[in-house]
Amino acid sequence: MAGKPMLIAVDTGNHSIKTPNTVFRACYTEYDGALGGDCLVYEGKSYSICDKKFPHEDNKANFDYMLLVMIAMAKEIMLKKEKRDLRLPEVIEQNVVLCLGLPPLHVKKYREQYIEFYKRDYEFSYAGQKFKIHVDDVMIFSQCLAAANSQLGNIVSKGSNIYLIDIGGYTTDILNLVKESGNGRVELNKDCIRTMNKGVLRMYSSIVNRIEEEKDYEIPFVDLDRYFLETKRSVQLEDQLHEIYDSVSKDYVFNLLNGFLEEGVKLTSAVPVFLGGGSQIFMSHIKDYFAGKSHRYEPIFITDVKANAQGYLDMGRNLRKE
Repeated sequence: MAGKPMLIAVDTGNHSIKTPNTVFRACYTEYDGALGGDCLVYEGKSYSICDKKFPHEDNKANFDYMLLVMIAMAKEIMLKKEKRDLRLPEVIEQNVVLCLGLPPLHVKKYREQYIEFYKRDYEFSYAGQKFKIHVDDVMIFSQCLAAANSQLGNIVSKGSNIYLIDIGGYTTDILNLVKESGNGRVELNKDCIRTMNKGVLRMYSSIVNRIEEEKDYEIPFVDLDRYFLETKRSVQLEDQLHEIYDSVSKDYVFNLLNGFLEEGVKLTSAVPVFLGGGSQIFMSHIKDYFAGKSHRYEPIFITDVKANAQGYLDMGRNLRKE
């Protein structure tokens, strides 16, 4: 395929797939044969995004996530062509540089596997549009750092000791940045890179278990998404379980933050920056936690769930210019 490659950034989360422009659930339902509508057709089978969830996996160089990345690439390519008001050909042929991310502790471990797995040719159709995509290169970046990339200048102006805390679906990643006093250069403290097995989906499981024990109700995760991202932010609390939602989530967040000290993470005199969708869901409890303790700095929140993907794209563009 000729032509300049298009940089496409995809954040392969456990809860959802994010690009700089789109967000969709990280799970699909498989069907035999071709279906119409907004679905992926690949090697004679159809795949449609659903509200379920895959089991947690650290290494997403696998078939399930390959299909989700294909959907993400298709969405970005079609959106770019629509913005330029370009007529779509029968088959879109596109060279791509794929920008992906990994948790900080996994970058070295899985980087080469990701590059080898995702650097390939893809031929499929999505939403009735045929694609032939050749991935020329795969660039791997660190989650957490990428999410803060666009606001790093403002963040480091607040103080010299900074913790980036990215709360995801199953894990919480923590990075420590230190600004040197002499030249003002910001360095990553490689002795303080942490991943804790706590996240939004694990908290959801705690809520579901509590409700099953006390009420004998079955609550799907999508109901919890709706509450924490929509209902809780309005005055209408129609769901009679909201007291359990708030009680369990507050305990979960306080336990998470109290556990930082055991990981060698001292927030009392550092600038805490909370990132990701989990930080958006937990924001009110995080603020309550800091209000009840003596901390030098108030927490900063970067709640755009697409922040990592945008960071991958920006960092990828900068590297391609060098």
